[in-house]
Amino acid sequence: MATVLIRGAIALKTILELAYSQFLQTHLMNIFSFIPVASVTLGKIIVWLLNRWQFDKRFFLANDTLLESFAGIHYMNMAVLPILLESIAFCCFLTFWMRLLAKKISLWWHVGVAIAILAASAGIHYAYPTTQPAIEVADLTTIVILVLVVQQALSSRCLHTEVALAESQRRLATLIDSLPGIAFACSNDPNWSMTYVSEGCLELTGYCSEELIGTTGLYNAITHPEDLPRVLQSITNAVEAKKPYVVEYRIHTKSGEQKWLWEKGSGVFDSHGQVLGLEGFITDISELKRSETALKESEQRYRELFESHPCPMWVYDLETLAFLDVNHAAIAHYGYGRDEFLSMTMRDICPSEDIASLQQQLKHLKSEISPQGIWRHRKKDGTIVKVEVSCHSLTFLGKRAVVVSTHDVTKRLQTEEALRQAEAKYRSIFENASEGIFQTTPAGQYLSANPALARIYGYESPEELVASVTNIEKQLYVDPHRRAECLRLMQQHNSVSGFESQVYRKDGSTIWISENARIVRNIHGDVVCYEGTVEDITARKQTEAAQARFTAILEATTDFVGITDSRGKPLFLNQAGYKILGLDPQQDISQLNIFDCHPDWANQMFLDEVIPTLLSRGVWNGEMALLNRQKEEIPVSQVIVAKSSATGELDFVATIARDISERKRLEAQLSYIANHDSLTGLFNRRYFQAQLEHYLELALQGDRQSGALILIDIDDFKDINDTLGHKAGDDLLKNLATLLQEQIEEKDVLARLGGDEFAILIPQISLHDLDLIKQKLVSALKTHVVIANGQPVRITASIGATLFPDHGMVADELFAHADLAMYKSKKLGSNCFSLYTPDPHWQVQIQSRNFWKNQIREALEQNLFVLYCQPILDLHNDTFSCYEILIRMLGKDGEIISPSTFLPIAEECGLISHIDRWVVCQAIHLIAAQAKLGNTLRLEVNISGKSLSDSELLPMIQQELATTGINPATLVLEITETAAIADFSQARKFINTLKQIGCQFAIDDFGMGYSSFAQLKHLPVDYLKIDGSFIKNLAKDVLDRHLVKVIVEVARGLSIATIAEFVASPETLQLLHELGVNYAQGYYIGEPMPVTEVLNQGGSITSDKMQSSHWHSIKSTQAVKQAYTLTSS
Repeated sequence: MATVLIRGAIALKTILELAYSQFLQTHLMNIFSFIPVASVTLGKIIVWLLNRWQFDKRFFLANDTLLESFAGIHYMNMAVLPILLESIAFCCFLTFWMRLLAKKISLWWHVGVAIAILAASAGIHYAYPTTQPAIEVADLTTIVILVLVVQQALSSRCLHTEVALAESQRRLATLIDSLPGIAFACSNDPNWSMTYVSEGCLELTGYCSEELIGTTGLYNAITHPEDLPRVLQSITNAVEAKKPYVVEYRIHTKSGEQKWLWEKGSGVFDSHGQVLGLEGFITDISELKRSETALKESEQRYRELFESHPCPMWVYDLETLAFLDVNHAAIAHYGYGRDEFLSMTMRDICPSEDIASLQQQLKHLKSEISPQGIWRHRKKDGTIVKVEVSCHSLTFLGKRAVVVSTHDVTKRLQTEEALRQAEAKYRSIFENASEGIFQTTPAGQYLSANPALARIYGYESPEELVASVTNIEKQLYVDPHRRAECLRLMQQHNSVSGFESQVYRKDGSTIWISENARIVRNIHGDVVCYEGTVEDITARKQTEAAQARFTAILEATTDFVGITDSRGKPLFLNQAGYKILGLDPQQDISQLNIFDCHPDWANQMFLDEVIPTLLSRGVWNGEMALLNRQKEEIPVSQVIVAKSSATGELDFVATIARDISERKRLEAQLSYIANHDSLTGLFNRRYFQAQLEHYLELALQGDRQSGALILIDIDDFKDINDTLGHKAGDDLLKNLATLLQEQIEEKDVLARLGGDEFAILIPQISLHDLDLIKQKLVSALKTHVVIANGQPVRITASIGATLFPDHGMVADELFAHADLAMYKSKKLGSNCFSLYTPDPHWQVQIQSRNFWKNQIREALEQNLFVLYCQPILDLHNDTFSCYEILIRMLGKDGEIISPSTFLPIAEECGLISHIDRWVVCQAIHLIAAQAKLGNTLRLEVNISGKSLSDSELLPMIQQELATTGINPATLVLEITETAAIADFSQARKFINTLKQIGCQFAIDDFGMGYSSFAQLKHLPVDYLKIDGSFIKNLAKDVLDRHLVKVIVEVARGLSIATIAEFVASPETLQLLHELGVNYAQGYYIGEPMPVTEVLNQGGSITSDKMQSSHWHSIKSTQAVKQAYTLTSS
């Protein structure tokens, strides 16, 4: 049996060698090509043999980065492909030869051959299975052997019985039907209709043999329409030439899948040469087609990679050193043309002294890419350059070759020396860098650190840091897991950037740091150390935390917050914004426009003011109005910020708006109260004074037209009140206000100055017009009768007038002149009108003024001023929290002179600043003296509005505070509301400067001056002292209580404490408690006392002293009245 197997194997080897002979290719194919199964099987065997021969080359190229750049081997394979296809005739010969042998040798020999062929086919299938198409070589070979065995059996054993022959034919048909392809026969008709088709058609097409035979033209129908004409033409041409045909085409299977098929067939002719039909075989070559397409694409891809590589690359023969291929970068860099390169060898570009080293290195060349160090090369122009070379061996076009990639490092080598020279410089940078720089071991110890890192961590020197911190993870990081996370990220990415952590400093405090670090590895890839930089980001983190808090506040705010694009389309609106606009929170705002949310006048303001301001400055703030869904205007205080692009165009606009409806209502109410007389509705003194000064300012600017100031005083008004009652007096005043309003023009200003005194301001008037006004007023007064308490009352008045600029350009001076003229009218009788003229009595008044002026100067020089103090009660805990300093002047006989006597003169003469400096200085020293005794004393000091511009006051306060070292918060400075608003910018500057030092501020006489809450919010004051006119009748006047309540609520909203002045009764004090006033001051709380007297009694001013029975004693009504007359300051 072994001998038989050996003989079979030898016979098989001999037959396979014959497959390469031209004889088989050119002659036997035509004889046996009609046996399709044998032909295909032979083709598979020959493909295996040639692929086996090429195995090493294909394996190498499949792993080469330049696979497609050196595709010669593939082209060689393609050249062999036609030979393989023609060699299928070998199987025909094999079949024929086996039949001849069957007549002479035993069945066992056949079995031996069959086993040998099976063994060979199995080896083929194992060694190279992946290169075959859909039909497996082992399966086909097995089938062939089985067919041969059956044929041999038929020849040797079953020739004598028809039954045995039929059984053999059945088995043969079964075997053919089992082939993974189609054996077919067609009739000669226009569609080449199939008359026979093997069962392999089901697997290949999805159609069974009955469908393909029974349905005319079905196979043509499933053939791809683009391929069918070519297939039919190939068949026609082959039949006409009486030659076999081979054609490849696509079909669509029954399931819709597209397949590539290979078909070989030939015509069947009768004895007359007429075509009877076709016979042939069809097999699936879809996988082969896909492989060919992928291989072509891969070749093109790698060829493009080679040609487009930025580094010079070439391939040269390992034996001859001749160039075989070269890319564009090499041509451009070395200056040789492609043809020149391909005619050269490596000896032409390498200096002769380097050739021996090159050949020696080539002996150790590996198949993978490896660096070969730095070599010298010669360019075409003779320049010698140094290049870094990487190369590896390969087979190219059947030759052992080397592929080379070079990188010109000439400049790099030149700079290396410069880098070495710069090492000392970089060391200096390391030592002096502002960022911390470090190297650490993987175990967590410092190898090196610069001084900046030591400073960041609070150590005296880098050496101390390195020696002290031996375990970075546990000693340095607040959260040790952060160190582990940092190392994990470095292992993953080889570096970290901006890694933030909290760390401990030497003193135990914590800071935030940001690390940039990387792994340093040795040539083997092992971690040597970590190195990087550290930045202290504590300040930034604090800023971020503040930003986060701000963001949370913004989200929770009740203010309108909206963002729009440059065209006004809303991008964002917070919930407060939806509410203010009256929109449904679920409503889509994308169709809105910013101009839909404002009234027309506000939109015009946007165009004229807001947008130009945003383009120039980027921010606008002010007051505007929003328009809700009900078309109601909502006054808002808005801040609008624009974000512009690099070209200056608006990217988006952010708006923050606060509903100030209530504030506007209160402001309007307070403004009306501040500017109008509550009884008559006329303007009050404050407003009238402001208007007079305004017109005087216009006159100073060049408008020299005459204006007039007219004062009107009702005669015997006190008698009317006493006889008819206050209500009658009030009715009379209101009636007179209406009467006077009817006598003047709209441009004129009519005011009630107080009591029974009225004033008229006529901005432009001639003497003739003044005479007409005089007649109208006198006539109206003479004829007018007022019914008061059911009784007719005739009003008489005294009228005095003065002209400006003729009689002066100062408001106080004009009031004095008009008052003097009115006094003359009273002397003349009822309803008289007098125009001011110079009068000797005026000289008396001037002399009096000069007398007091000298007295003030003498008091300043001789220290004749004395200080009083009055306590201020904290209504929350009934303790004295502060004391107001009041000034008095000593007369020549030692009498106490009220401040109402000399302070107005000091204001007029410019001496008030000297007094203010003296009082403030004394107050600071009083606080300092008490501090030395261990007592905390807080004092309030009044300063004049004119002192705000005193260049000496502010530096003096700063110097005294620094010299004495007192707590600045114990000094509270008071300025009147009128003074603060008269020069608002100067007042704000003065207040801000001292607030920065730590002093506190109070607005005195609030409610009767110029201020509005819009201005108040810009003054950083701590206290509002509510004017005494609102307090003294608080228990009786409901309106006063409402006004005080409004002031308290607004002040509380601005975080400003309130102080009530002129508290004269327990009822008033109780009401102040109920209204929420913070502090109280007045004669009921405590009357002013000399500071020296208090000091003499107890040696200090303390809370206990202030709460003594002396200050808590209830004064009589007469005493209270007297006190008010002495404290007008």
